[in-house]
Amino acid sequence: MMMRKGKLFMLPYAGGSASVYLSWKKHLPAEVELIPMELPGRGKRYKEPLIDSVQNMIPVLLEDITSHELSTSYAIFGHSMGNLLALELARELAKQDHPLPAALFLSGRNPPHVREPCKSPPNICKP
Repeated sequence: MMMRKGKLFMLPYAGGSASVYLSWKKHLPAEVELIPMELPGRGKRYKEPLIDSVQNMIPVLLEDITSHELSTSYAIFGHSMGNLLALELARELAKQDHPLPAALFLSGRNPPHVREPCKSPPNICKP
C-alpha cells in the first residue's frame, strides 16, 4: 500500500531522538507530512523524565498522536524499540476507537508472533 497524502508519524529506536528522521523529508512526496515523535527524556523533551516501560509510554504517545488531526490518512513507522511502541500504540488507538492508521511500518526487530532467539545457555532458556 502506498500512502500518497497524509501524515507519517515516526517512532525512534531506544536512545534515539526524533531528529534521526528529519532527513527523510527530502525523500517523501510533498503531500506526506513527516511527524517525528519525540520520546520523553530525548531531544527537545530532554528535561522530561525518561519512561522505563512500554506500558507507561503508550499513554504519552497516545496523547501526542491524538493532538493531531487523525481523520485524514496517516501511517506510523517504528524502528527497533520504536517498532514495539508503534505496534502497541496502534493497539491502543483501536481500543479507544480512534481512527486507525492506513499503514503500520515496523522495522528492526522480529514481528510480535516470532519469539526472539534465546542467547542464554540452554539450561537457562525456557520454551
